[in-house]
Amino acid sequence: MIKFYIPNLEPLENIKRASRRFRAIIPLRGMRPNDKIIDSLDQVKPGDIVVVAKKVKQQEVLYLKNIGAKVVYDICDSKWHKPYAVEELNDICAMANLIVTTTPELAKEIKIHTNKNAFIISDPTERERLEPNFNPSDTINLFYYGSEKNFSAIDLNDIIDTIKKFKIKFLLNIMIDRSKKHIDRYYKYIEKDKILKIYEYNFTEQEKLIKMSDIILLPIRSKNFSAKTIYQKSPNRILDAIQMGKIVITNSGVASYEKLRDFVYWMYNENYGEAINWLLNNREQVIKKITYGQNYIDHYHTPEVIGKKWIEIERLV
Repeated sequence: MIKFYIPNLEPLENIKRASRRFRAIIPLRGMRPNDKIIDSLDQVKPGDIVVVAKKVKQQEVLYLKNIGAKVVYDICDSKWHKPYAVEELNDICAMANLIVTTTPELAKEIKIHTNKNAFIISDPTERERLEPNFNPSDTINLFYYGSEKNFSAIDLNDIIDTIKKFKIKFLLNIMIDRSKKHIDRYYKYIEKDKILKIYEYNFTEQEKLIKMSDIILLPIRSKNFSAKTIYQKSPNRILDAIQMGKIVITNSGVASYEKLRDFVYWMYNENYGEAINWLLNNREQVIKKITYGQNYIDHYHTPEVIGKKWIEIERLV
């Protein structure tokens, strides 16, 4: 039996922390009936395999070890660049029976800091599979979504300027957490130009906006924070867009995105207008890219596939 320890678990639609969904809730759909989420360590028995994540406390891990549980530490982003986190992070890694992570790049950093080999389990898709769709109207509906941290690393003014140069009519929807400060910052685009709408993150509304969109914009720019942290990221945002039948525009900067290059529009020069123009003039190829991407997901990223990978940790602890 595998138990994912998540204290204070909220309903799925209220969970802003994507790691709770991608690293426990969604994989369980492909696991066994007795594998489950627990919200209290009182639910752990000697010999249980307990998966803990980045918010776990050192004393909680020590308690699990003392009662004879096997601890799997799931690291889905790096905190070694944060001085306040390093000591506890290293101590928990040392106590863990096994470390699990999301990408080979993050596994390499874990090896450097802990001398332990992390077992790699990718993120699953969490949205339903929909038919590939690309049939824009005169006004192209664009959608960007991600954390406020990710959003702060891109240049929205540059994106809008390059699209305008191609005389493309568009509406750009953006969904992020802590959206208020960005609504104030981009007031002109929102109220005067009527080309931008910014929404606060909501799980259900995000799905609706993906369905309404023609193109998903998920560019990468690392100028505002650690390029290494960006480089190690999971491709979960791109995977969900493809799974829902949408074409994605992105670019280099994340190693895991490179595997998806054939299934997206890959920018080399950050010219968003040029990218959109190409998609509009190559609609059959757009559908093929999405279709091939969904086939790739079937093999490597469904909840069923990822759930089986989690079950493999039993032989490793």
